[in-house]
Amino acid sequence: MAFRGASHQRAALDLRVVREQRRWGCTFKRTVAPRLTRSIHVALIDLRLERLAVVHAGDQPFPLAPTVQGI
Repeated sequence: MAFRGASHQRAALDLRVVREQRRWGCTFKRTVAPRLTRSIHVALIDLRLERLAVVHAGDQPFPLAPTVQGI
């Protein structure tokens, strides 16, 4: 199941996928160098995400945190 998600603290995601007991999130950024924001931290905790992908305009994937990947 996929849908747009938001937490009670207003951390928004562009996409949240819940399948069985797994929860993944995805957000899209125009920048080539996204950074870890408070909103991302809140979304991870509030929405109980296992992983979060930050889709960016750069050429290379890179980790932002242990459970957050820039792609």
